[in-house]
Amino acid sequence: MTWVTAVARLRARREPGVLVTVATVRGHAPRRAGAKLVVGRTEAWGSIGGGNIEAVAIDRARELIGTPDPEPELKEFALNDKVTGPHGVQCCGGAVTVLLEPLPVVRAVAVFGVGHVGLELARIL
Repeated sequence: MTWVTAVARLRARREPGVLVTVATVRGHAPRRAGAKLVVGRTEAWGSIGGGNIEAVAIDRARELIGTPDPEPELKEFALNDKVTGPHGVQCCGGAVTVLLEPLPVVRAVAVFGVGHVGLELARIL
């Protein structure tokens, strides 16, 4: 499933999510810049490289989903055997920055009745 389809699925279900994108890569890393991962409350689609990077990104994304007004944020990862993350070591040798973009639920309005008032209201909205 593409990341666009995953975002559309969250929107259709009216569920919040987070779009995680590999923003920069320096040196060796599991994925190139532009790799995407979509995180929902209970599911995730795509990959930004697996291992510690992906596990930490998913954890942080789910924290953002639980925040009232989340803001986009950058998270940096050093990929060497000297840095131990909460989910282990990833020793590719490079450095990766990921962008976490919250996908809030889009507000919706239901208009009942298709009379002249309902039609004009729908046009305004």
